Amino acid sequence: MLRDEDLWNALLGDILMPLVRNKPGGSQIVHAMAFVVNQGKTNKDGDIQYGVALRHIDVRRCSTGALAFYLLEQWRRGEAHPSNELQMEIFPFVRTALFNDGSVEPREWVRACKDVMEEKIHELNDDPPLRDLIAATRNEDSTNRLTQQQQFLLMLVRVRRVILQDAAEYLCRFDRLDHPMLLQPMFHSPAFKEFQEEVRVCLSTPEPLEIQPWPLEASQSNKKSAACVNLGREGQQYQNVVLKKVQEVEQEMEQYQQAIKQILEQESWRNR
Repeated sequence: MLRDEDLWNALLGDILMPLVRNKPGGSQIVHAMAFVVNQGKTNKDGDIQYGVALRHIDVRRCSTGALAFYLLEQWRRGEAHPSNELQMEIFPFVRTALFNDGSVEPREWVRACKDVMEEKIHELNDDPPLRDLIAATRNEDSTNRLTQQQQFLLMLVRVRRVILQDAAEYLCRFDRLDHPMLLQPMFHSPAFKEFQEEVRVCLSTPEPLEIQPWPLEASQSNKKSAACVNLGREGQQYQNVVLKKVQEVEQEMEQYQQAIKQILEQESWRNR
């Protein structure tokens, strides 16, 4: 969203935010964003393609997100959560985005925003069928003319934590980043400054992870250690054998010298 690229040319009317529910009684909700693209580096012919994005609030619970953060940079992002006060600052912006200050806001829209903000847990059968949701986004009736914008704004509410985390991360890395979105008052509030400091600490504190070796590597490591021990033991044995041989050679040389000496003495006596 901050890059403002046209690589994913998603139409607002084609952005859907279905909720992936847990089993009844679960406390975690995963938001999925589905969108339609007709441009991109891999789509030169303008074909209609579909994309889906998933992200959990805690990246350590999502294997794809966790792998991405591990490959890029490790930090305890999952432990830096914006406060409820800071999250609520996004709601007035979304609530008034479609209407003027003096206009009367539809109660259904305000209620929908509050339901998303409060993250109410609904039963599995409460969600409308996906085909009905798609049909609603393409309805040209004047009563549903704002459906496209509302879908996009509801997406902003649902990913509010992601937006706040990314904004805090960007501002920690780039102090002079001047993006119109970051000029919103919420990004200059005391609550956001406090959250930004928490993110800064997470950025500078690596994740205390210990990577366990693979079984093959562990087996090779054990074999290498055993080989070193055996080599040292065999080396000591070889050194003892060589030392013994040297001593035997020295004794033989000494005996040989004694024999030569005796022979020379005998020859000298005969010459007399």
